[in-house]
Amino acid sequence: MRVQYVETLPIPTADIHTRSRIADLAESAQHAAEARRDLQAGFRRRILTDLAPGGNSAKLTAKLADWPALDFKAFHDEVKRQFKNPIPLVERDAWQTRFEADRAKVAAITAEIARCEREIDAEVYALFCLDAADIALIEQV
Repeated sequence: MRVQYVETLPIPTADIHTRSRIADLAESAQHAAEARRDLQAGFRRRILTDLAPGGNSAKLTAKLADWPALDFKAFHDEVKRQFKNPIPLVERDAWQTRFEADRAKVAAITAEIARCEREIDAEVYALFCLDAADIALIEQV
């Protein structure tokens, strides 16, 4: 899109309450995204520190890097495949507990981000006085 077209878009002026609400929602989504990033990175570091034979110098497969998308069995299978050793039996319960707790936290944070984004969308739709048909058209893209 060219700048000349953006400059002609009719952007409505939002009242202070709407601006404040959108800003608060955006800030909440940002903080949640940062918390999710830190939680995921911390778990990835833990995999390398505790399970990888080379320690932090090892690289994670795409599956292990995206560990919240796995269930524990798939996670364990991928650890075994990449590092040529399963999670030690004496540590497996602790790993499963940590994995499932962190995975649940990631899911909750992701849901919070999605909630904030839906509310921001609703505020913007109201600002532009969009009806259900307009909203459906936009969300279809």
